[in-house]
Amino acid sequence: MDDYREQEPMAYKLETGYFYIQVCDSGYDYTCYDLAYKELDGGQLDNPELKIEEAATILMEEYFSGQTFKEIDAYEMDDIVTYLKNLS
Repeated sequence: MDDYREQEPMAYKLETGYFYIQVCDSGYDYTCYDLAYKELDGGQLDNPELKIEEAATILMEEYFSGQTFKEIDAYEMDDIVTYLKNLS
C-alpha cells in the first residue's frame, strides 16, 4: 500500500473489551473500551510505517495483554459507540 491513509479502520473484540483503530495524520488513532463500550483509554501511535493490523496488534498487547481477539466490523462498532454516547 503506497499511502497508509488509504487503510480502513479496524475493530476487535477481546476477552475484557473492545479495541478500535483508525488512520490519522501522523499514524493511528485508537480507543480501548470495556465490554459495555465505555471508553477506557486511547491515544495515537505516530508510526505510519506500520500497517494498521501491525499497529493494532502492538497496542492490543499493551492494553489487553495475552487476550485472544477477533476482528469485528469497525463501522458497526463505531455506530454502536456513537449511539450509546447519544443516549447519555
